[in-house]
Amino acid sequence: MTEAELIAALQQQEAAAFQHLFDRYADKIYRLALGLLHDEVEAEGVVQDSFMRVIERIDQFEGRAQIGTWIYRIAHNLSQDRLRRR
Repeated sequence: MTEAELIAALQQQEAAAFQHLFDRYADKIYRLALGLLHDEVEAEGVVQDSFMRVIERIDQFEGRAQIGTWIYRIAHNLSQDRLRRR
């Protein structure tokens, strides 16, 4: 599935597209969050929250960057939010 096809399927709320996105990026997001938070449970929470944010806001994705870059930014911001709350 190409990036454009994936984005189109996500915007159509296709469950298979969200599963594909999760399979492609969940481990990478987990490692990013774990590196920032140094807490496995919090990192798992960031993964969940990141994909929930993608589901809620996929219609706002403008395509100025790759979908992976957008997801990483979401995960990074959520990790920073958790660090600030500590």
